[in-house]
Amino acid sequence: MKAERLVSVRKLAPMIFSEPGKLLYVGARHDRMDFGNELKEAGNEFTILEIFEPNVKHLREACPWATVIRGDVRKLDNFSENQFDYAFWWHGPEHIKVEELPEALIGLEKITKKAVVLGAPWGIYPQHHLHGNPHEEHAASLYEHHFVELGYEVEAIGAIDKIGSNVTAVKYLQ
Repeated sequence: MKAERLVSVRKLAPMIFSEPGKLLYVGARHDRMDFGNELKEAGNEFTILEIFEPNVKHLREACPWATVIRGDVRKLDNFSENQFDYAFWWHGPEHIKVEELPEALIGLEKITKKAVVLGAPWGIYPQHHLHGNPHEEHAASLYEHHFVELGYEVEAIGAIDKIGSNVTAVKYLQ
């Protein structure tokens, strides 16, 4: 499934690989940074935004090539307008309430110049705390319309409400 997801990202947002720039990578942990290697190899300059302090500590040690900031994607006041070329929030939108999603995405769009790239489970995918991290709990079941209504181009992979399925969403800002 990871290969299919990468194909989807490359299809909807090819410039994130062919025109590298300053990239805000939202959410990562000690055992998972989906497409981090591919985005790094493409030449993107990483800033990682992570909410859970133990993950922040680990990422600062494990990723000396990145700037790691502790913060919440719903509170981006410390960032400048158009500070990043790309925002990449992969399998994170489902961790906030669906009613918080529009404002969080508006915040990401404000600090991003070229494109916001998102990934989320396609529909119902229950998940509770992982690794002692309460932020790992899924707070929303997301479907295509949640992103389309906000101006995103969307592609779904797998089957709706089936674990392992995925929605990729991209919004170009230029």
